[in-house]
Amino acid sequence: NKSDEIEEIKNALFALGNADDEQDSDAPKSSFFAADALSNPIHQRFALKTTAAALICYLIYTALDWQDIHTAMITCYVAALGTTGETVHKLVLRIIGCLFGALMGVLAIAFVIPHLNDIGQLMTLVFGCILLAAWVSCGNERIAYAGVQIGLAFLLTVLQGFGPSTDMDVALDRVLGILLGNLVVYVIFTRLWPVAIADTVRIHIHHALKGLVSLAVLSPDARPAALREATAVEADITLAQEELALVPFEPASLRLPQGEYARLQAILD
Repeated sequence: NKSDEIEEIKNALFALGNADDEQDSDAPKSSFFAADALSNPIHQRFALKTTAAALICYLIYTALDWQDIHTAMITCYVAALGTTGETVHKLVLRIIGCLFGALMGVLAIAFVIPHLNDIGQLMTLVFGCILLAAWVSCGNERIAYAGVQIGLAFLLTVLQGFGPSTDMDVALDRVLGILLGNLVVYVIFTRLWPVAIADTVRIHIHHALKGLVSLAVLSPDARPAALREATAVEADITLAQEELALVPFEPASLRLPQGEYARLQAILD
């Protein structure tokens, strides 16, 4: 009943306010490698896909003797993520941010930089454009990376050396390199061993249920103090919800049926 719920909330707040500040010796230690790094083939496949995409980009700009599009190889390592949906989502943000940042840079090269006379004016230009990029990057997590890319693309186009330049060739080449890297990563990650978001969502649900079981076996008086266990459950549920929101970015062949999507969402709710 309601009085029991109020009492439980009060006990939980009391436990939070009087928590022991000593280090939790039973807390799991963070590791550089995933727990199943050597046993789960997904990790090896991810490494192979990312390396293959980077090598393809390297071979392309080396064969063409077009070193100014070397940003293609960097893109492969920046945009590659665990699941196909996450990777495509980041590619979309990278493309949008790249094009917007490059547009600002080209406009600055064409109309602003030829009229600059000293370092202070250049600093003012960079400050204003990077301020816009920082504003986007401080927004929602789902769009924050686009802000980083806006700033990077702008700086790559405007600051090509030790000072401002009015040469648009290098600026456009670097943008083309980013777009080439996006294309190669998209093809590799959607065609070679694609990883569905549903798989990772189910793993998070499994871990959350295990955590709830460990809470359930505790006595009612001990549960409010089990902050670490409750935090781990909440973290798994939050990660699963965030990943489930990226399902629309998956290719149609990997996308969940509407009924299965609703079922997983209901479990998380």
